[in-house]
Amino acid sequence: MKFTPLIRATLLAFALVSTLTSARADITTSTGYSASSIFTGGTSDAIVTYDWDSTGNLYYSTATPDFTFGGLYKYDGVTKTQVVAGSSDFPSQTVVAVGGNVYYNTSDESNTQKIFQYSPTGGTSALVSTTPNWGLYQHNGAIFITGAAGFGTNHIYYAGPDGNGNLFTTVPVVDLGEDSGSSGPLAFDSAGDLYYAPGFGDLSIYKWSASDVAAALANPTGASLSIAGHLWVSYGSDYNSDPNNPTFGGGTSMTVDGNQLFLTLTNFDGPSDLVSFGITNTGTYSDSTSVVLQTSDLIGELNQHDGSLQISDGNQIFDIAAVPEPSSIFLLALGLAGLVYFRFRRAKRLAPVTALIVMFFFSINFSEAQTETLAPAQADVTPVAASDPAIQEWANSVISFTPGPVQITDPTGAKANFGTASNALGPSDATAGNPFPVVSLGDGGSITLSFAQPIANGPGTDFAVYENGFGETGVPNADFLELATVAVSSNGVNFFTFPSVSLTQTTTQVGGFGTLDPSLLYNLAGSALAGFGTPFNLDDLAGVSPLLNINDITQVRITDVIGNINTALGPGTYTYDDASNPIFNGAYGTTNNLINDPYPTNFNTGGFDLDAISVLNVVPEPSSIWYLGLGLIVLIAIRTKISTTQKIKNPVAALVRAWSPPR
Repeated sequence: MKFTPLIRATLLAFALVSTLTSARADITTSTGYSASSIFTGGTSDAIVTYDWDSTGNLYYSTATPDFTFGGLYKYDGVTKTQVVAGSSDFPSQTVVAVGGNVYYNTSDESNTQKIFQYSPTGGTSALVSTTPNWGLYQHNGAIFITGAAGFGTNHIYYAGPDGNGNLFTTVPVVDLGEDSGSSGPLAFDSAGDLYYAPGFGDLSIYKWSASDVAAALANPTGASLSIAGHLWVSYGSDYNSDPNNPTFGGGTSMTVDGNQLFLTLTNFDGPSDLVSFGITNTGTYSDSTSVVLQTSDLIGELNQHDGSLQISDGNQIFDIAAVPEPSSIFLLALGLAGLVYFRFRRAKRLAPVTALIVMFFFSINFSEAQTETLAPAQADVTPVAASDPAIQEWANSVISFTPGPVQITDPTGAKANFGTASNALGPSDATAGNPFPVVSLGDGGSITLSFAQPIANGPGTDFAVYENGFGETGVPNADFLELATVAVSSNGVNFFTFPSVSLTQTTTQVGGFGTLDPSLLYNLAGSALAGFGTPFNLDDLAGVSPLLNINDITQVRITDVIGNINTALGPGTYTYDDASNPIFNGAYGTTNNLINDPYPTNFNTGGFDLDAISVLNVVPEPSSIWYLGLGLIVLIAIRTKISTTQKIKNPVAALVRAWSPPR
């Protein structure tokens, strides 16, 4: 039969992920990486795509040697089970687990591109959309889709969940914009920035910021995701040395891991490469590319799970690990040995310490990457009483205040207008009996405050945010609360939001006068009652960005949570938590949750009601540091018995002499 251009492109795309053989290709890793098989599927079909659900079950689809869909399989750690039978359709390009369901896609010879939903609880599979699609990508509990519409270029689509968490069935698929080339992969970084690599005909990677994506979701027609002005890198010259005989045709699978973007490249009829691109701290291309691995055949899909980078090839899934170069570790050990030598040579303790270093060096396993796993946040969640003697200061200035509407579905309508911004300054004075000295933010409204002295990252709670919530008499863990997210800045320009968790159910909307269980909330202001502040520990933002100095926080921004869980009302009408943030180490699953709090609150006191912000750890004033230094000099003088004249002339030298080991 003859193929139309679109069907031909589809076949080429599927050819990428089908090795047509049960034996895996020969994988060769580059210097600094290792590959180890972690899963083997059946003996006849190739693994095309795979994903894990929140309970750790692996779902994967396969392709047969004749390019048909081999089926969808589940592996629970013990047993491999086919949960959806194969068909004559072209094989699934992507499997993603979102919420309690698994989604996968296929295409038939009539070019009908299908998206299916498999329900693990019911054991059923249903066709939910025929939107043009090539790849499905999960982000923040929604699905982003790439696919060619008709015979045109690629489009990016969006399908968010409705109030019951359903995708596709009751929510329309939104077209976010037309892009270059044939359909290719998408990836998101930790900041929510979106990357797109055309699958054929354009050897480039494009990038949109998280705010660009949010604007497109809010206004798909007026702020669509056009590639114009969004080129991130053009990699043709790096990987196609001969433009007349290109080695690769485009990108096929992509993921972002920290400061590296990984992309698989293929020319559809030859071997594939996995390559990486460096990302700077500001998100730009760092001009640092490298080949991670090569195969003698076509390779499948990139994925991340439990902090590992993985790729499918043939009927196997491999872990791709970065391995420290032995020379680097040797030089580190040698440097440590040198320091130890100079420190201990007179104490005659060099031999045993050197022996310990040598034992450490030879105990390192160079065949595996040494990884660090973040533990779930263990910050103190005890509310801070307004009378707590540990409080050092209160917010003393309003930087900005943007009240939100009383009803988010009418964004240009009346704004919340209860109280004034100045009500948020000074000590907390709202009580259960007098909850009115506050300022109401309205749906999605925000306020930014500053302090006489910056906030420092010290032991335990660093600052606390006060609202005017109150409990339901006689009913434990049922409080009348309104929530907000909290962001901080050390330069007044770049703000970073505390990762939050909301485990409140999302099947039933909490009404405008409904209650919440505060034990199900973390890092959400408003989870404490009037007179008590929700605690925040700056350790939760350690290392989030070089643009944030957690030891010098100058401003705090409070933003009302829009508690609506009916996402059919459209983007910008609901708020997700950060349950999937790496800081929680998977304790709350791999997807984020809708934050369910009182909605609607369509009155002038609607939204979060800010009472105050207290600070428990502050950056010392320069005068305090001077007095500390003076005190040290006095101690030095006592220890070294030097004269007052010597002490004042050279206090630094005195400090060195005082704490040097005796000769």
